[in-house]
Amino acid sequence: PCPACEPAPEARGPALEPWEAEVLAPTLERLRAGIRPFGDRGFGVCRGLRACEEFLGPEPGTLPAGDYVIRAELDVPPLGEGWSARFSVECKLITAAGRELPRTHARAYEVHAVGGEHGYRLEPLYRIHVPDPEGSRECAFRLVPVRPDGVEQEAWTGRYRTAPPR
Repeated sequence: PCPACEPAPEARGPALEPWEAEVLAPTLERLRAGIRPFGDRGFGVCRGLRACEEFLGPEPGTLPAGDYVIRAELDVPPLGEGWSARFSVECKLITAAGRELPRTHARAYEVHAVGGEHGYRLEPLYRIHVPDPEGSRECAFRLVPVRPDGVEQEAWTGRYRTAPPR
C-alpha cells in the first residue's frame, strides 16, 4: 500500500441486485430531479386576484392595470420529508418625484407530493395591484427549491414592471 493513497470509502447501505436497481431506477431518478415546476404553467405571473385566471409566464413585461398573482405549482418527489421552497421578491419602487426605494418580501414554505391532476400549489405567492398608488415598480422574483438535506436546487426566476399611476 502506498502512503499517499486514501482508503476506499465505506459502502453505504446494501448492494442492489440488478433487478432491484432496474425497479428502483425511475424512483431514484425522480428523487434526484427534486422539485420541478408542474407543467408549463408551473411558475410565473397570472392575471387574477386570488387564483390564476390567465397565465402570463415568468417574464410578462409591463403589466397593464389590474390584479395579478405570482404562483407556483410544484411537482414534489413522493419520497422523503422536509422538501421546501424559498420565495423572494425584490422591487425598486420609483415614486412620482423620481426617488428609488427598495421593497422586498420573502417567505419559506414546506411542500410535499400531491400526485394526480395537479401539483402542490403556492398561490398566491405574491399579489400585485396595478396601478400602485406609490409609483411604478421594477421587480425580480425567485423561487429556490430545497431538498430535505438542505441542499438548494437551481432557482427559478422572473421579472415584471408596472407603469406609474396616472
